[in-house]
Parts: sequence; C-alpha cells; structure tokens
Amino acid sequence: MKKIISSLIVLFLSAALWVLMIYGMANYLEQTKKAQIEQHKSETIGSVISVGYSKTEEAKLSYIINGKQYFVKTSTAGLLQIGEQYKIIYDYTAPTTATVLLPEPLFLSNQVTAITIGTITRLHPSGIYPDLKFSYNVNGNTLIREQSFYDISQFKVGQKYTVEYLLTNPQIAILHTAKPIP
Repeated sequence: MKKIISSLIVLFLSAALWVLMIYGMANYLEQTKKAQIEQHKSETIGSVISVGYSKTEEAKLSYIINGKQYFVKTSTAGLLQIGEQYKIIYDYTAPTTATVLLPEPLFLSNQVTAITIGTITRLHPSGIYPDLKFSYNVNGNTLIREQSFYDISQFKVGQKYTVEYLLTNPQIAILHTAKPIP
C-alpha cells in the first residue's frame, strides 16, 4: 500500500511540475513576443471573431493593417465575447507578430452603449493578466462578465463601478474603474 501511495505522490508531483513548466514556457514565449513587438511597435484595434472552449480556450481576433486582414489568437477565451474589440499591439515590420492587450477592451465610436452599475464578485490574481468577475443588471436581468486588468490589487469584492455595455448585446460590457461608486 505504501508503494502505491508513494507512486501516486510521485505521479502527482510529476504532473504538477509539467503543468508549471508548460505555463512558464507559455509566459516566456508571450514575453519574448512582446519584446520583439516593442522594437517596431504599432497599435490597432482587433475584433473577436471566434471563441473556442477547447483545452486551450483560445479566441481569434481579426485586425486590418494597410487594407490587409490579419489574425491573432489569445488564450483565456472564457473572458471574451464574439464582437468585442481590444487594443492590439503588433510589429509594423511583421504585422503577423501581434498580441492582444486583454486589459484594454474598448467600444468603437459608432457603437451605441448604455451605462449601469456593476459589482465585483470575484478576484482572480494569477495568470499573465489577472482578472475579476463582476455582475450588473440590464432590463431586470443579472449578467456576469470577467475582465482582465494589468493589476487588480486595488479592487475588493463588493466594490461597485460603472459598467458600459453594448445596447445590441448587453453581454459585451466594460467595467470602468476610474473610481468606485460609494
């Protein structure tokens, strides 16, 4: 019995080590790509065109540079909605080298939005970009979203902030965090 328990412990520790190595490698590759982009940095806006809930939870965004369409994938697809827009930074000498700035969602100037109040319900401080979950009400319906940030240390569960949402699809929303609502 002790041999079985020892074997299971070794197996568990090995699996945990592999997970940490894979996460570390993904983080390293993302940081390397960002460093390459910084040398010839330019910005644009990308739109989420697909969200996959597979093992990798990837989302695909489309962006246009000089009339040509490009695509970039990003993880944490569970945070994204088809039709959302995010700031994308890319290498202007190689526009396929791009990364999505998940903490910088935005609405286009031609999109009609409305405002409501949202409440932070959960903080998730790990990952490349930490995120939080918030709830908000639209027409009597409670909606729940997650949003990434560069830093969430200033937030607390229960804090209230302004939420801007898309009238045609209220599930697309941005928590504005300039200052909490008392």
